[in-house]
Amino acid sequence: MCIQRPNPAWTMAHIKALEESTEMYPYMNSTIKIASTAEGEFSFSADNMFQEEVPSKLILGLVSSKAYIGDYKRSPFNFQHYDCNFVALYVDGQSLPAKPLQPQYSEGNYLSAYQTLQSVGSDVWIDRTEYANGYTLYVLDINPYVDFNAKRKAHCRLELRFAKAFPESVTLVMYGKFPEILHIDQARSVFKQ
Repeated sequence: MCIQRPNPAWTMAHIKALEESTEMYPYMNSTIKIASTAEGEFSFSADNMFQEEVPSKLILGLVSSKAYIGDYKRSPFNFQHYDCNFVALYVDGQSLPAKPLQPQYSEGNYLSAYQTLQSVGSDVWIDRTEYANGYTLYVLDINPYVDFNAKRKAHCRLELRFAKAFPESVTLVMYGKFPEILHIDQARSVFKQ
């Protein structure tokens, strides 16, 4: 193990900088919310999932409620499409993406939904056939140009529709990413604004 000691001049420079202002470190905060719907439903909608905050990215997945609560015979990572034929997020009444996703899984037409998953980056190792068989995740890139200085507040409404009724109770997992700034003051207190 190698132990490094910082240069005293560098340490003093940080102390002087903290006397004048706080240190600020941008990062992406992640929040997971869930919502459940009953067997036999054809649609799902949720209002203000993140208490008026707008995520810069939202990832959605549908999983069996039994698997989500811990049925050992089922995988909580088996994200099924449940014949979803409409995915839209409305921010203050404006649809994001501009045209809602309208996959048709029974006809094999779900390329636009699959491409949202590929927009995450090059590290996604799920091919198109796997996507419809247990890896169905919808990625809504709300703000691709993250601005750490402005936190966006707005009314968000998520809407999903399905071609067939749910064969079982289903849990919707919503993973939101939000730009945040971590502040450190002279007393070495760490806080968010």
